[in-house]
Amino acid sequence: MKEQFKPFCRIVINRYTGPEITDFAVLRKHHGTGQAYLISSNPEKKYGYRHGIQCDLGDVEESEWQRLVEDLIKRCGEQKLFSHLLEWEKLYGFSRDAKEAKQMALELHAARIFDNIEWCDYTAFNEKYRPEVLRNKEYNKMDNKRNKPDCKLIGEDGNIFNLMARAIKTLRENDLSEEAKEMRERITSSGSYDEALCIIGEYVNIC
Repeated sequence: MKEQFKPFCRIVINRYTGPEITDFAVLRKHHGTGQAYLISSNPEKKYGYRHGIQCDLGDVEESEWQRLVEDLIKRCGEQKLFSHLLEWEKLYGFSRDAKEAKQMALELHAARIFDNIEWCDYTAFNEKYRPEVLRNKEYNKMDNKRNKPDCKLIGEDGNIFNLMARAIKTLRENDLSEEAKEMRERITSSGSYDEALCIIGEYVNIC
């Protein structure tokens, strides 16, 4: 399959008018962006602030990125799956309000997090909403090899460095110092909060 777009295009998109997007990978968030802009200079200077999402498509204005993801979700018939993901984020995520929860759920949906065996909530989420995927032999084979210690992170300060520190402490208490070091190195070189959280989930059972 040919790539639809070149990754990391250095362009700013406030309103997308290009070809129809058919692949969530094009919209997967790499990191957030921000830029102040001048609104008025009379009688005093007034500034606004543009929030954006850097994805393979480019630096897309945040509300426009949301529109594109929601449109693709609808065209793929995944509205129910998204509603489940949003519900999960509100119940167990680190979002502070409904607006933040929706943004996080859209980011996770674009990343196809529910299909990622390494996601810390893969088993719990799919047991509740998609039990059929747990019949996958590859998942069962990988899951049986793991012996991860439990680590209480739900309800704690969601700062990624705080979560990382707690996970490192848990690993060291379970004689897994090498794993703690490896996890720390991977987290500090990760590209997003979601990626870092998934890495933590590879080493500990988040509870």
